[in-house]
Amino acid sequence: MAFDLTNPLVTFVLSLLTFIFILAGTGPNSIVRPLGLGLMSFYVFLVLYNPVHRPLFTHQLYPNLAGGSTFNLGLKYWSTILLQRWSYEANGPTRTINGQPILEQQKKMEAKKREGKQRPLDIFSRLSFATRQVFEGRYSGTPWEVRNVPPFDANNLARVPSRTEFILKNTIRSVICMVLLDIIGQAGKDTSQNSVIFDQRKVAFFSRFGDVTGEEVAVRVFSSLTTALVTYLLFQAIYAGSGVLMVALGLSPVESWRPLFGSITEIRSLRNTWK
Repeated sequence: MAFDLTNPLVTFVLSLLTFIFILAGTGPNSIVRPLGLGLMSFYVFLVLYNPVHRPLFTHQLYPNLAGGSTFNLGLKYWSTILLQRWSYEANGPTRTINGQPILEQQKKMEAKKREGKQRPLDIFSRLSFATRQVFEGRYSGTPWEVRNVPPFDANNLARVPSRTEFILKNTIRSVICMVLLDIIGQAGKDTSQNSVIFDQRKVAFFSRFGDVTGEEVAVRVFSSLTTALVTYLLFQAIYAGSGVLMVALGLSPVESWRPLFGSITEIRSLRNTWK
């Protein structure tokens, strides 16, 4: 198989490797980091340049997911590596989002340099550190944890499942989500009636309220619910699968993979919904 840069899976792998190796191998002020942004931007350009490249995929979901992940990594590179300047030596960010230095981290780094006690030059440790940052977004259990991260158990906030329990439950969750996504995908393969069901003349709703049929209302409701369900299943499949991979390989602890969403019973207001 020829090496094809326009293949979204190839582009994603290249962006992933670029992110990991630059974060693992450079310091917070390295000139390589701004140069790396050029590479990450190039990968995003490739995804946007040829978005219909699909010959190696049997389902539209997978190339779209690979392309979206490349774009997400580009944004994360900008935030984690350039703005917050995460580094292996500091084991965290060395600057805040607004560009101000994190004094405590800076002091620790300087003290370690003076004492000759810098973190060991261990390639595996560096790569593990950088790989964890690819999957980190909420920094659970760290000083940089974002607000409103759901607990593992709402009745026991301190509870953390065992490694085996976590891997088993999230493997099952990921498989169920992927199976349901495939079922929904198969159900949507028949597009023969789309030109009738989604006719351009039916786009307007309130201006032709008196002529809207019950079937049209049902289609709108069903389409909206299906879109929400597919989004939920996709996010859960990716998150649960990533958690299983990272925990099973020992690259991150169970504590950093708290549930993606809180309890549905908490949705009592728009503010709660978006927590």
